[in-house]
Amino acid sequence: MREHTAVKTVDLLLGLFAQIKSLASDIPTLWNATSTTNADRKEIVRCLVERVVVHGRCDSKFVDVTIHCVILPPKLSPAAE
Repeated sequence: MREHTAVKTVDLLLGLFAQIKSLASDIPTLWNATSTTNADRKEIVRCLVERVVVHGRCDSKFVDVTIHCVILPPKLSPAAE
């Protein structure tokens, strides 16, 4: 019984991974879909941004912002097209 449950769990995880990989392979389409809400877009950004670094000086009203993104494999990167 335990082995059967483990096999079902692995099959479920592989199925979910395939769905996620399919969606992630075309982020611009996912982003622009009419069914994608602003809340969904925020979640997409949270998945793609690793960290944000802000440097400011007290004698200036300007700051430097650096956004470090997760590096996508070439097949998932929109720039690979």
